Amino acid sequence: DKTYLAASTAKDSAVALRAQANSFGKPQVMANATLAGAQHATKVSGAQFSQAQMGQMNGANFNTDITTGLMSQWGLSAKYSVFNPARHAQQLQLNIAADGLDLQQLEAEQALIVRTSQKYFAVHLAQQKLRLLAAQLTAVEKMAEEAKYRFSIGNRPITEVHEAQAQLAQIQADHIAAQSDLQLKLQALTQVIGPITGSFADSLELPKNLPTLDNQSVW
Repeated sequence: DKTYLAASTAKDSAVALRAQANSFGKPQVMANATLAGAQHATKVSGAQFSQAQMGQMNGANFNTDITTGLMSQWGLSAKYSVFNPARHAQQLQLNIAADGLDLQQLEAEQALIVRTSQKYFAVHLAQQKLRLLAAQLTAVEKMAEEAKYRFSIGNRPITEVHEAQAQLAQIQADHIAAQSDLQLKLQALTQVIGPITGSFADSLELPKNLPTLDNQSVW
């Protein structure tokens, strides 16, 4: 049933919404890491300095070279919100939305039950109507033959023959229409429950002890 299959996707959406809502109540864990590299070089030439014991020096060079410098840093933090009205409101909103989708799924199931039952009993009704018309067709065919015979022996007027033939034509038309109606109702039922294996039941057999009407869940 395409209508039910389309509505059944709401169940998967409800599961995803509840999982999202539960995530709001869990702690947040954050990890960070930093890695950096640098090169540094300092060169001073032509410097002058003096010291009492050494006297004065000119043209001194000072070189500092750090060819590789690495820095690494990492951290891990966790946070749990004890009281957060905004997150609680979002969690509540998602759960309500999930409950709404569950109700839609339940409504689709109930509608499928009613729709299937209607199509099932429509097939039975069409079968009974066809069976009744078949019996009437047999009876009217005999009446038409009898009217022809009585007219041939001069016991009935020609008007009775015409009337019997008209009645026979009407029953034949109704019988063909009932056959077509039964096929359409069978096709409508198979669209809901799938192909029917074997022959469809000719009659309904209800249980002897029917459930009481006061318990709706049984029905």
